[in-house]
Amino acid sequence: MSSLSLKNIKKSYGQHEVIHGVDLEVEKGEFIVFVGPSGCGKSTMLRMISGLEEVTSGQISIADKDVTRAHPSKREIAMVFQSYALFPHMSVADNISFGLRLGKTPKDEVKRRVNEVADTLQITHLLERFPRQLSGGQRQRVAIGRAIIRNPQVFLFDEPLSNLDAALRVQMRLEIARLHKRLGATIIYVTHDQTEAMTLADRIVVFNHGVIEQVGRPIDLYERPANKFVAGFLGAPSMNFIGATAQQGAIQLDGFNITDAQKAEANGAITLGIRPEHMRISDTDACDFSAKVELVEELGSESLAYLQTSFSSDPLTMRVDHSITVREGDMLPVSVNREFLHVFEENGASL
Repeated sequence: MSSLSLKNIKKSYGQHEVIHGVDLEVEKGEFIVFVGPSGCGKSTMLRMISGLEEVTSGQISIADKDVTRAHPSKREIAMVFQSYALFPHMSVADNISFGLRLGKTPKDEVKRRVNEVADTLQITHLLERFPRQLSGGQRQRVAIGRAIIRNPQVFLFDEPLSNLDAALRVQMRLEIARLHKRLGATIIYVTHDQTEAMTLADRIVVFNHGVIEQVGRPIDLYERPANKFVAGFLGAPSMNFIGATAQQGAIQLDGFNITDAQKAEANGAITLGIRPEHMRISDTDACDFSAKVELVEELGSESLAYLQTSFSSDPLTMRVDHSITVREGDMLPVSVNREFLHVFEENGASL
């Protein structure tokens, strides 16, 4: 499989620029996930890599070959779509082998490769069925099989699991991870689901308004976000943000005992970031602040408590172990794990 290089990629529709100079180097065999909110440019970037969208300026290279203006069929890529895009009148075997048959591959070779792919995806028993006879997960396996059989340089996945229910998404995530390990394939995967990104990616690329905010391993982005946008986008529930001020390195926030926390390297307005799992109910004498429970969501293994405080207009979310009983209206003493307290400048950059 192959490497992918994006150099100063820009995309405009008329006078409106939607991709603003993207640079990215993908190593051979990497699993790269593009994430970001709707309209951030991740799908447009994938379509430019595939050749379905023209590049306004910049260079796309696959295996050190410039493919910026090459037709999609000449790029040695395979794409798996959200909508499956299977031919309803063809059997599973014919759907998988369509590209090979179009290229006049000998029948014996087509049959051998179809059987190999079907065995890999555990769909051998489905080869004679038609798409209407398959479940959503089975249809997605067929779509993936059609991509695998071509032996492409790069696999492109465009939100392939969005149409599946929650249980099937978990199952298909595992299967895609196994497939990547087995094939050693170079994969670019677009999703809006941060759980998919965190569990599948070797590296995550976070897009926002047509630029890359941060690139890195999932755990690095989670623990050391470059800015407030990345911090808020990754994590479910999302990070709590609290407005505060800093003077001569000391954080000031009425009602929050923060004087011994990590020091901000700025003066003026800042934002504190605290993830729900980094707060806990503590002894009254050792707490950082007191909060009233506004709402409790029971999730089985844990609960989410939404807290009213004197220093934040928005409720703070705290994870609570299932063994601890918390009720609406309770007043709780809360402590924050200072090791994981984030501080952001007024422009959103992490300190």
